[in-house]
Amino acid sequence: MSKQPRTRDATISALRQRAGEIETGSRHGSQPAHANRVPPPIVPAIDINLEIARERKLRNDDAEQDISLKRSTLRRLFLFLTIETAVIFIFALFQAVHWPASFALDKWSFDLLVVATIAQITGMLFVAVRYLFPPSTNR
Repeated sequence: MSKQPRTRDATISALRQRAGEIETGSRHGSQPAHANRVPPPIVPAIDINLEIARERKLRNDDAEQDISLKRSTLRRLFLFLTIETAVIFIFALFQAVHWPASFALDKWSFDLLVVATIAQITGMLFVAVRYLFPPSTNR
């Protein structure tokens, strides 16, 4: 038990000494603690006009990229729909002339093919117009 109070007293005296060093800014009588610190970097002032111009440029770049993505998506979509329509037209032609090699689909399957293709083209155009060109919110 006699060992514990001495350790406690030593800890308290070390803490008091450190507190005194902190208050005076010195360390064991040597130079102040802040003498070894590196000064914080100087931050340049922010020009608000440059920040506004940068923000506008970012918005314009975003709008330009959005337009180019919409343009390329629509071109691909219309290319796909054109090819699909041409293939259906060729099927209809083969159905009418029974060529090559007596090509003939049952009436119900041919009707289903034509109706499904027209429905798909209509649906894809609806999606393209609705989602690639949403109504403007800044009116």
